[in-house]
Amino acid sequence: MGEIQKETKMSCEADRQPLKKAAARTKTRWAMLSLIMVVMCVNYLDRGNLAVSAPVMQKELGINSAQMGLLFSAFAWSYAFIIPFGRGFVG
Repeated sequence: MGEIQKETKMSCEADRQPLKKAAARTKTRWAMLSLIMVVMCVNYLDRGNLAVSAPVMQKELGINSAQMGLLFSAFAWSYAFIIPFGRGFVG
């Protein structure tokens, strides 16, 4: 009877190893998700700050509304450029 208990104990410990690895992967995934959320929030705030500072920038840099529109659209250009390359990393 003692041998059966030892075998059962050993098999239970072996069964727990994949669970520990899965738990570590889950923590890493949550950390990555949190990091992505922080970066997206900073990006959102950055775009908002650019819109608020636009009148001051126009005066100091001496640019017209059309040029300011080109500056604002630079954010969209960067997204459009990165999307084809980023899909490989996300998937």
